[in-house]
Amino acid sequence: MRESFPNEIAISIEEAKKYIEFFYFQKREKTPILLIGTKGVGKTEGVRQALKSIAKKLKKEYIEYDEDKAEIILKERDKYFVVHFFDLSEIEPAELMGVPRESLKVKETIQYFPPLWVRVFQSGDGAIFADDLPNAKRLDVRSVTLKIF
Repeated sequence: MRESFPNEIAISIEEAKKYIEFFYFQKREKTPILLIGTKGVGKTEGVRQALKSIAKKLKKEYIEYDEDKAEIILKERDKYFVVHFFDLSEIEPAELMGVPRESLKVKETIQYFPPLWVRVFQSGDGAIFADDLPNAKRLDVRSVTLKIF
């Protein structure tokens, strides 16, 4: 038997889409949403549909982020509703938190240079979707993901 989570509710994908939209448009800090379900039930596609609906309501062009599109997005950031899907079962921690380098300002410390996607998400509308957290085998990936959200 699976352990339950605080505030857990059992809902359909269609209902989940409504919750995603509802929480996105709240005037407070954005709310992370955790969807749990068997593989193949439509969680990712449901999220994609909800985010496309949000983009349409905001009169923005829906675009899924990849580094090849970053320059285009940054030139006209207000035009786009940017969505970044992370497959956590296939990702390296540096893709989430950046590349560690020795700090130039404080000796014997490490500074992380953020990945390009962070710059894209610093302003403008969009959403980040971390997919497949239960199958992220690396504990460092799980840890970084939980820090972000």
